[in-house]
Amino acid sequence: MPDFGAHRLAAADVQVGDVLVKKGEAVIASTFSANRDPAAFENPENMNINRTAVHPPKSVKSAGVRKK
Repeated sequence: MPDFGAHRLAAADVQVGDVLVKKGEAVIASTFSANRDPAAFENPENMNINRTAVHPPKSVKSAGVRKK
């Protein structure tokens, strides 16, 4: 079965919405929801290959070691 997410361990306590993710807890960022953010896209559930984001996303790297 394919894996549609980015698996990570929290490096520090962080508040995500109304949920506190504690350091060391496992999290999965689901890629099923990619490009469906209503804050970023008008009519996010509709297929439109010509659409542009209201707020273009920042570059995100999903693998490898991060340095601050």
